[in-house]
Amino acid sequence: MERAPYHILIVDRNANVRDFLRREFLKESYQVVAVKDGVRLCEALAGEAPPDLVLLDPDAPFLEDGPVLERIKRQTAGLPVILHTYCEEKSQHPLARTCAAMVEKSGDIDKLKAIVKQVLLSRHRAA
Repeated sequence: MERAPYHILIVDRNANVRDFLRREFLKESYQVVAVKDGVRLCEALAGEAPPDLVLLDPDAPFLEDGPVLERIKRQTAGLPVILHTYCEEKSQHPLARTCAAMVEKSGDIDKLKAIVKQVLLSRHRAA
């Protein structure tokens, strides 16, 4: 039996980046929801169709806010999160300790797609 398309939740503060990533992952037949901040991330995680993976810009608004950050940590427990950032220094972000991978925003969409695919397949095999 073939698995339904994976559902990816993209969180990025920049609307252009969100739209670009959304289009690129839709081309790969993923189901994609893109949001702009930690509050909307929490709402999407609590929705009827939880994602299989979160692609997260750690500079998105409200990710440093204590209550929102704690809620995200609870809601993403066991859910693969890939930090997508410009800076290696983001490895100190509170969510970095529990993320499945960290990918630098370098414009190499093929590298990002490969890591997303690898993380999703690893999770699917483990299930």
